[in-house]
Amino acid sequence: GSDCIDTSKPFDVEAAFPETVAGLLEALYVTLSQAGPEGQVCKLHADVKNYAGNAELSIALRSGMTPVVSYWNSEEMLWM
Repeated sequence: GSDCIDTSKPFDVEAAFPETVAGLLEALYVTLSQAGPEGQVCKLHADVKNYAGNAELSIALRSGMTPVVSYWNSEEMLWM
């Protein structure tokens, strides 16, 4: 979690998919950022590296797959 990203207010999301020299997915980098009330900017980083499925995912991305991320909340879906 983060002490400074307030998900009830707008925030920015950046995602990067760097490749190895061989053209395979190396990692997934995600950064959330949000301006605070004093003008300071909060940034939260998450990295996924050394994922065992990177080769398969690389083929899917190269074939045109679009990564989609959804953020939502429901009291009736807490079992997920």
